[in-house]
Amino acid sequence: MKSIPYSSEYRDAVVQQCLENTGCLSASEETQLFTTLTKCDYYLDHTPETCFLALDDDGTLAGCLLGCPDMDDYEVVFTEEYLPKAAALSVRRYVDAKLGLLPYAMFRQDYKAHFSLYVKSSWGGMGVEDLLITAALAALRERHVTGVVTVFDADNEDLVKVLKQKGFKDQFTTKFGHAMTLSFKETAV
Repeated sequence: MKSIPYSSEYRDAVVQQCLENTGCLSASEETQLFTTLTKCDYYLDHTPETCFLALDDDGTLAGCLLGCPDMDDYEVVFTEEYLPKAAALSVRRYVDAKLGLLPYAMFRQDYKAHFSLYVKSSWGGMGVEDLLITAALAALRERHVTGVVTVFDADNEDLVKVLKQKGFKDQFTTKFGHAMTLSFKETAV
């Protein structure tokens, strides 16, 4: 297993993994478009330098981490470029996209960066999460980011364990998911 920076040749595999992890593989075309729009496109198009892939020994995607180093930049671009696309799908999708900004926006002062992690179920709990998070944290530190937040399904106990080992702290659990944060000011480099 190895971690590599995101490469566009893996875009379709990354999108498929995102759809799988969000339960949207068999969803309607609109749901798949919305999920790709709100969970993949910005990161792959605008911040690929903070996106990482875990590949198995055959070069097949085992998981990916999609990251953003600056919530302020993210919100500007997302609002200008991606919210109109969500609105074109439906009013409900526009509202859902706006609400999706909230968990990250509320932490922006101390934790400007954020990331999402998508791992094949067959690789869960086998070190893929640790490999990807390690790569992302190194990239964010290089960019002098002061903190990072991630929000994920509340029942992902394996991810909670990995994040706590990395120094992340629990923040809250809501319908948006479970939020955990890491301050680089408080942890050793």
